[in-house]
Amino acid sequence: MSLRFIAATWGLALAVFPALADAETIVLLVRHAEKLDDGANPDLSPAGLERSEDLADLAERFGVNAVYATEFCRTAQTALAVAHRLRMPIAVQPGGGGIEHCDPVVDVPVLFLDSELATPEALATAVRDEQHGRVVLVVGHSNTVPAILHALGGATFPELTIGNDEYGRLFVVTLPDGGGEPTLVEQAY
Repeated sequence: MSLRFIAATWGLALAVFPALADAETIVLLVRHAEKLDDGANPDLSPAGLERSEDLADLAERFGVNAVYATEFCRTAQTALAVAHRLRMPIAVQPGGGGIEHCDPVVDVPVLFLDSELATPEALATAVRDEQHGRVVLVVGHSNTVPAILHALGGATFPELTIGNDEYGRLFVVTLPDGGGEPTLVEQAY
């Protein structure tokens, strides 16, 4: 099943069944795009910047309402094209390398989250509780994406490992209204 099919199906479902938009929370979860180097807080590489534009296309088709990233250049820059395209701020999870010296510059409004949201589990809980009925993009890391998925789906989702050189995996989590069983679809983007 292609990602375009999933996005088109979701868009058709919203047109035919508008109540779905209020009944489900959709979380799009990705690891940051390709980074320039293995430094402590690297910027995105040219390939990573291109991938971030692909993510913006996807986010636009899904109708993303909120964007979250960690406080590192590579995650904020991955979310940057989405924030530009959809004219929204990036909610930044604390505890990172800092985004004030990124190149390209993170030139959209940034909302720094409280320090209590520094863990993947706390962020997943906040997204689930505060973004009810919305479509949310979360940009994380190879070690935080599996933890966020586990926090969103618990034992219903398989254990996941993301290799250090793996980019372009999209995890679409649907959280039904009323605490029903969450679903997970993985696609490449």
